[in-house]
Amino acid sequence: IYVLLASPVSILIALLLALIAAKKRTMSVAYETLFAVTMAMSMSVSAMIFKLAYNPNIGILNYILGVKINWLNDKHYAMVAISIIATWMNVGYNFIFLLAAVRNIPPEILESCELDGARPFQRTVNIILPTTFYLICTSLAKSMMMSGLVLIFTGGASLNTTANIDTMISYMYKQSVNNLNYNKGYAAAIIAFLMTFVVMLISFRFEK
Repeated sequence: IYVLLASPVSILIALLLALIAAKKRTMSVAYETLFAVTMAMSMSVSAMIFKLAYNPNIGILNYILGVKINWLNDKHYAMVAISIIATWMNVGYNFIFLLAAVRNIPPEILESCELDGARPFQRTVNIILPTTFYLICTSLAKSMMMSGLVLIFTGGASLNTTANIDTMISYMYKQSVNNLNYNKGYAAAIIAFLMTFVVMLISFRFEK
């Protein structure tokens, strides 16, 4: 769930921001900095900020939505809550690379597409998106290796308070370090490696 939510959403938002910022203007430096500022925030600081926002009693999220949800302790919402944090943190990182990719597309190609009657959506899908495929695969692989947010919220406990959710790497850590169950930890590590290895092989294959 985390990989399917965090990676595509963060890349989509970053791509939209990159398309907005593609053309250099007078204030380009200002809004480019604002778009990328999330990558300057440490994971622990971001986690603490969102932990306050998710607080069921004083959190701003429940206040805005008019609900009473214990985001980090409800098994239906905990992984979504963590995915939102990861999305926010990854937008700046993805934005920088996507902006470089968009700006490095030869203008002659875009002009040719425009003369041929291609609409902005068609230019984005057929010209811009193929240049970002490697970044998409890298982001997926990075998401598969995520463990920091879960460990921060749970304190690395084997019986955690965050709705007993885990990513592959946090599960490996808790089984190996906390439970001393090296069989399960080793199995989780192998599965995580194979999954990321397959994703990277696909990215290298299509990059050619």
